[in-house]
Amino acid sequence: MQKAIQAIIDEVPKGCIFDSHFVINELIKRFSDEYFEFVGKFATNSPNVTLTAHGQIGQEINKHDVINDNYFFPLTTIRIPVCHNL
Repeated sequence: MQKAIQAIIDEVPKGCIFDSHFVINELIKRFSDEYFEFVGKFATNSPNVTLTAHGQIGQEINKHDVINDNYFFPLTTIRIPVCHNL
């Protein structure tokens, strides 16, 4: 999962704003095996598997050094990278 997340983050252009929804969407589209394996770990421990797993994915994203080049907003409503000269 960490490598998949890093691959997605690395492709976000420098200076762009993105959130965990964008990363999750890309995980589902491009790294579905890793995504479903990760989400499956929460299937027996939580009544709301998706919410729990997506919250944990947000925590995994936070482990990456994204602050220097991009602006990461965990679990907000930005669905695609938004690029601005900030």
